[in-house]
Amino acid sequence: MKRLNSFLYTKGKFGKGCIRSVDTNNEYLYSKAMYKTKIKKEDLPDDYIEFRSGTIRYMTGYLKTSGVVDIDYTYFLENHIFKDDYIYIYIV
Repeated sequence: MKRLNSFLYTKGKFGKGCIRSVDTNNEYLYSKAMYKTKIKKEDLPDDYIEFRSGTIRYMTGYLKTSGVVDIDYTYFLENHIFKDDYIYIYIV
């Protein structure tokens, strides 16, 4: 079993000095959306759920759900529905 140190894994890189990039040809995931790993989607346990981010060029990611203590949703009534909305997830 591989060692999982992050609550977030993505199919692309997003972070310091990096243009938002989706890496669909690569089977390995990025820890915290920044660090390349040797972890594949199949290596993640059942408490990781898949999500799609419209903000980060429709990047696919996996979020650890065990340890979540609260979720907060903030909406903004602007031009586009859901465009500037945020979901805050609080993890222990």
